[in-house]
Amino acid sequence: QVTGRYDAASNPGLVSDYIRVLKTDSEGRLWIGTFDGLSIRDPQSGRFERHVHTSDPGSLSHNSIRSIFIDAQRGVWLGTYYGVSYYHPLARRFGILRHDPVRNSLGDNTVSCIVEDPSSESLWIGTNDDGVNLYDRRTGRFSEFTITLPDDLAAYPAGKRAGEHDVRASIIRDAEKFLPEEWSGESGDFAPDEEASEEKRGTILVAEANAEVARY
Repeated sequence: QVTGRYDAASNPGLVSDYIRVLKTDSEGRLWIGTFDGLSIRDPQSGRFERHVHTSDPGSLSHNSIRSIFIDAQRGVWLGTYYGVSYYHPLARRFGILRHDPVRNSLGDNTVSCIVEDPSSESLWIGTNDDGVNLYDRRTGRFSEFTITLPDDLAAYPAGKRAGEHDVRASIIRDAEKFLPEEWSGESGDFAPDEEASEEKRGTILVAEANAEVARY
C-alpha cells in the first residue's frame, strides 16, 4: 500500500524525479541519489535537504549519483559520474576522491558501487573502466584489481571484452550466499540462491558488465 508520494514539483527540496538509488541511515534519514543531485529527507519534519554540484569546493563532485554507501562511522560515500563524494553529518560538506593521472588516485571517475571491508575499514570501489579499486582510508592509497581477457576472442561471447574493466553492477562484502563463477543476470544485481561454503565467506564478489562474477 502506498502511504505517500513525493515529486520535485510539490517538494522543492527533491532535486529530481529521476531517481537512481535510495539509502536510509541510522537516524532514519532517506538519502536520494538522482540524475540531478542529492536530496536527504528528514523523517521528523518530512522536509528535503538538497545538494547539487556548484563552484564551491565543498559541493558534490557531480550531480549524477550512481551509488550510496554508509560506513560504520555514519559517513556517506556517493559514487558519481565524476568521482566519489564523501559526506559526514558533522562536517556538512563534501570531500572528493577523483582520478589524477600523475599520482596514486582513484583509477576511474565513473563509480558504480562502494562497500567497506570490515577488517580494515578500507573501501572497495567499483569503477566503469578500471575494475575494482581498494581505497585504504588509513594511508589514502589506492590499489587496482582488473581483469584482462586473453586475445582469443573466439573463447568468449561477443561483447565481453569491451566490458572487461567495467564494474557496473554490484560488490557484495562478507557474502553469506554462494554465487556461481558465471553470472548471467542482466538486471545489474546479484541473485544468490545457495548458502556459501565456509571458506568462501568474507570474500568480495564483483558483478561485472561482461556478465561474470569475480571473487577477491
